[in-house]
Amino acid sequence: MTDYHKKYLKYKKKYIDAKKLSLNNNLVGGAKRGSSGGTKRWSSGLPIEIIKNSDLLKEIEDEMIKDLNILFDKYDLEKYLYTKKIIVNPDVRVIPNSHNCVITITRRYILDKKDTLEHLLSIFIHEQFHCWEEKNKTKIETLMPILYDKFPDIRFESPYGSRTKESTYNHIIICFHEYNSLIDLLGPEKAKQIIGNTRMYKDIYQTILSNFDEIKELLKEHELLP
Repeated sequence: MTDYHKKYLKYKKKYIDAKKLSLNNNLVGGAKRGSSGGTKRWSSGLPIEIIKNSDLLKEIEDEMIKDLNILFDKYDLEKYLYTKKIIVNPDVRVIPNSHNCVITITRRYILDKKDTLEHLLSIFIHEQFHCWEEKNKTKIETLMPILYDKFPDIRFESPYGSRTKESTYNHIIICFHEYNSLIDLLGPEKAKQIIGNTRMYKDIYQTILSNFDEIKELLKEHELLP
């Protein structure tokens, strides 16, 4: 009887462990998983909605979510949330982007071997301001001709600009707010170091560093300071 009882307890433990594993696979940060259009949505304990790109590279995506958790634990990012819909994409070859206020954060930030999390922070804020931009298009359009005249020497081609004239000058506004936010979160020295070591928009960031106060005043005049 004792042997049978031991076997019963053994199989009961296996059953309970299997149920726990199944439950954990359907929960992240206490939030139940669901699906939409083939993607899975995760709250992950963050004040944002994480949309996983796929299950093919799940472990990398989980690492990205962990990195975002670290940022939200370390910094007050609530005031920089213009959208809460975030896609995590593990492909380092894909450039982070924003479309219809859904922003895509890619694994590209790991290419910066130093200050990896700070570069992720910079990317996150940059893409958030693209959503802010969508809500301020009319005001931005009135400022664009002034920026054309003020800063005529910016190169459009990558890695100096954003490929087209309109996108390049629009990025003066986005990158200014990114840099100004990093000053707030990291301090001026660290913020300058981060944007000074970016892979893209080199002329744009240099224009901001050289003309920070003038650009800030223009944004204030056009009611484009958040």
